[in-house]
Amino acid sequence: MLLDGDINPTEVIQFHYLPYLWYKYPIPENVRQFWYSERPDILEFMEKNYSQFGLDFRPSTVSIDEITSVVDSAVKLTTPIVSLVSDSTDFLSTNF
Repeated sequence: MLLDGDINPTEVIQFHYLPYLWYKYPIPENVRQFWYSERPDILEFMEKNYSQFGLDFRPSTVSIDEITSVVDSAVKLTTPIVSLVSDSTDFLSTNF
C-alpha cells in the first residue's frame, strides 16, 4: 500500500504460488542462502507447503562457519556418550 508515495513498512505482501521459473529452473542460490541463514521461517514455510513439487529450497553450499558450528555441537553431544562407554568398558574389564 502506498502512503504519500512510500510503502508502508508494516504491511506484508503475501504471494500465492511460486514463480513459474522456479518450477522450470532452480531457485536462485542467493535466495536459498538468504532463507537458510537469515529467514529460516521462510525456508520452513516453503519446505512445508511446496515439498510435493520436489524443489530444492536449501542452499547447495553451506559456509564453513555453519559446518564448524554443527560439528562443534555434535562433539559436545557425543563426548559424554564416549566417556560413558569408556567407563562401562573399564568397569566390565576389571570386574568380569
